[in-house]
Amino acid sequence: MLVGIVFLVLPLGTYVSYFKFLADYAFVFDWLKTFIGVVFLSLGTLETLLYFIRFTSSKVYNSNLQDVVEQILTEVKRTGSSVLGTFLSFRPWMSGEYYVKTEKGVPRYFFPTYLVVLYTEGGNLVVREYLLHIRNKTYEVVGYHVCPISRIVSVGLTQDRLVFDTGTESVGATVDFFEVRTEGGSFRVPIFEEEILSSYGNIGTLKEEMISKVSLIIKLLLSSKGAKE
Repeated sequence: MLVGIVFLVLPLGTYVSYFKFLADYAFVFDWLKTFIGVVFLSLGTLETLLYFIRFTSSKVYNSNLQDVVEQILTEVKRTGSSVLGTFLSFRPWMSGEYYVKTEKGVPRYFFPTYLVVLYTEGGNLVVREYLLHIRNKTYEVVGYHVCPISRIVSVGLTQDRLVFDTGTESVGATVDFFEVRTEGGSFRVPIFEEEILSSYGNIGTLKEEMISKVSLIIKLLLSSKGAKE
């Protein structure tokens, strides 16, 4: 767009007329620079419009997100399982298409987005991780953990640093995890990444909400473990 504007306002014909052997053709240069300017400006305007059209509106995004989450919870509850809680996990280090839409400085619309569902079934803790395709209202299971509640040794929040390849460079990021330790081993589920997300806005409130929600799930799980024992 900027190149197009420069071509349109540039008085090329005036400059060309300073050369006597080109003075008679000044109008040709003016026509060419106007044509080129219009082409560039049109292409730039079209590209800008397509850029904004690619972004799903907040209303559609939230509606699709609610629909896909309800689909998942309906599937889980169909077996009579008791859901302890759910939370969204933003994982910018994962490969795949992602984009950001900010709402008051908070990057709530970050891809890839995962839904983590924790529920109890037959005396077991089950943790499922779903990759959400919010635009298409579809999902796929990408993580599945099962352990007897009676064998859980501890549950808590841990932190570790991941190093991943973006395709052009290696990048490090500190990630908060939900970790379950059992008598036979342990597993971790990513909760929150701060370093990359913070570059898109203030994520302090979002992180507090996430940690608070996961802490509540941990309390419910521990109380459930106590009841079983």
